Amino acid sequence: LGVQDIETGIQQFDDAFIVKAENAQLARHILNPGLCNQLIGLAKQSSSYEINDNEIIVYFEQIFGDEKMLKSNLEAIILTAKMFIGQF
Repeated sequence: LGVQDIETGIQQFDDAFIVKAENAQLARHILNPGLCNQLIGLAKQSSSYEINDNEIIVYFEQIFGDEKMLKSNLEAIILTAKMFIGQF
C-alpha cells in the first residue's frame, strides 16, 4: 500500500497537520487525543517544527533572554517527547 495520508478524527489536529504513514492503524494508535492536543500546543508555541521517525526538531524565535519562556518551551518539548516514548 505504501505511505497514506492519515486522519485522526480530531478535527483541530487534522486541520493543522498532514500525517503520512505506512501503517495507518499504528499511526492512529500513537496519535491519541492527549498527544494530538500536546502537538497542537507545541505548534502554537514554536515558529515551526518537524517530526519524523527518529526525531522531533522544534524551532523557536527569540526565546533567549526570557528565562520563563525558555523554560516553558523546553518543558513542552520534553513532555511531547515523553508522550511519544510512552506510546511504544
